[in-house]
Amino acid sequence: MTLCLCRRSAAEYLREAGARGWRLAPLRRRSLPRLVPCASEVERLRNESGGFLTDPVHLLVADASERRLVKDALCHAAPARTLPRFVLETPSGLLVEGPGLCLLHAACELPLSCVAELAYEFCGNYRLRSDSRGFADCDPLTSRLELVRFAEAIGNAKGSRRLGRALAYVRDGSRSPMETVIVLLLCLPPRLGGYGLPMPLLNHRVDVGRNGRKTSSNKYYVCDAFWPEAWLDVEYDSDLAHTGPLRIAKDAKRRNGLASLGVTVITVTKEQAFNCDEMDRIAHAVAKKLRWRLHVGGSEWVKARAGLRRELLFHGNVQVA
Repeated sequence: MTLCLCRRSAAEYLREAGARGWRLAPLRRRSLPRLVPCASEVERLRNESGGFLTDPVHLLVADASERRLVKDALCHAAPARTLPRFVLETPSGLLVEGPGLCLLHAACELPLSCVAELAYEFCGNYRLRSDSRGFADCDPLTSRLELVRFAEAIGNAKGSRRLGRALAYVRDGSRSPMETVIVLLLCLPPRLGGYGLPMPLLNHRVDVGRNGRKTSSNKYYVCDAFWPEAWLDVEYDSDLAHTGPLRIAKDAKRRNGLASLGVTVITVTKEQAFNCDEMDRIAHAVAKKLRWRLHVGGSEWVKARAGLRRELLFHGNVQVA
């Protein structure tokens, strides 16, 4: 098979590969093979994919002269200075552009917030799914450092500057789509509709010292979004993960244990995340704890805030379990 998935199709494949544990390896060749898509190969790919690839299938070709008119497919020429090490290969021979190229293309088409959101997914421990939970637990595809190096290596290719700006608001280790959304809402700059708070550490381990074990049975805690300078933890309270009397009791015990270590815990529910006024109150509470002055307010920011929330919460990619 001489097809190379790119853009939205590559993102869909990378998500499915992570959820199903499919093996992907860096392309061993020093140059891209000749990629000339044909209708029969596209049809075969669609049959083998099991329906997770949406129409049209986006395909990468090494040169504009190799573009073809193929039913249910769109061909895109590789960006300048594309290197084979940014392309992945499946055991069947299908090629897929890696996370860096996928994000570079996204940066040419999507708002900065959505590019950052996709980067969080690739650097995090989840992949979006269309089931009741909305995502699957997976190992990270890449890291923020690797993506920064990719953006530097790709030079002045179209989208590289926007990708670099988006990566400034990306951190490794998010464990769910809503964790990602909450961090972006809190930390993206006011000109984009965020609150402009400093970036936290994600899923940071806080060890319980010898003295702390007198009040806690845990050896350590993992905090969703942690600001070490203020010993502040912002947690997303999922409807699925935090329901039932046993789970509620466990969460209360956890909060008490963190409090005994001097960690302040602020919880965000799904209802609060979707409510502008509630998120305003949470942002002000975080800012107060961090001793950080918020530069928000006014009609322009309110308009930008509404736009950012549409991009992150209502554009169809984020599940809210």
